[in-house]
Amino acid sequence: MIMKEKIMVLGGDKRSYYVAKELYEKGYAVSWYACENYPCEPCGFVSKEDFRADAHKFDTVILPLPHTRDFRHLNTPFSNSKIDLDELSELTKDKRTFSSVDMGDNYFSANEVVIANARLTAVGLLKEMLIYTEKDVMNRSVMVTGFGNVGKAVAKILDNNGMRVTVCARNKEQRVLAGIYGYNTCDIAEGGKNMGEYDFVINTVPAVLFSEESLRKAKKDCVFMELAKGLAAETCSNTASYISCKGMPGKHTPQSAGKVIADYISEKLKE
Repeated sequence: MIMKEKIMVLGGDKRSYYVAKELYEKGYAVSWYACENYPCEPCGFVSKEDFRADAHKFDTVILPLPHTRDFRHLNTPFSNSKIDLDELSELTKDKRTFSSVDMGDNYFSANEVVIANARLTAVGLLKEMLIYTEKDVMNRSVMVTGFGNVGKAVAKILDNNGMRVTVCARNKEQRVLAGIYGYNTCDIAEGGKNMGEYDFVINTVPAVLFSEESLRKAKKDCVFMELAKGLAAETCSNTASYISCKGMPGKHTPQSAGKVIADYISEKLKE
């Protein structure tokens, strides 16, 4: 069944390609714009035209994740064109809009997308860990800071792969819950004091938790992996390895991440 909605997917990375592809395969009339440099075989949903000339043809617009890189233009890594955010707002003001920010329907705040994205983040993190160590991860000691959606997913996948997981959290309820799940737990003070015990430190908390003195206690071959914004990169890299691991779904599992977004949007369009 061909859907009535005509959908423009605009800009974005590989996730946007798979969002468009998934919706196209579901029967929607969809086109992906601002992607002329994307390396793919010709297909029915990829457009090389200027979206400005065709915008009037579409009822719905899907914007990328992340929305922008410079806070001035739309994120369009596969296009040479610059799409000003103010211009974009004007062109989409009369259209149903899905985005990763509060511009229309924020798909990135939907619970099902958040939870699925947390799992894909954990999968990408494990891939990064295997890249940055020359040892088997089995029986390696890892500290995971925080036990929200991402912390839970990370702790689970590392535990499933034989690592000795300690959840370090400020919140006592999170520590109790982590203990119920079978992980070792500690508070921030204890985690900082025992920093030298860990082979990996995975941060999922967007806050600075440890002092420079604590971070410098790390082993020389410890790998600090940042999923949020809480580790002091310069301090970590002075004593060990520091790896920024933001955007894992887009880097390692864009097809799965794109499908999650497309499924959410498809369900919303049916309402």
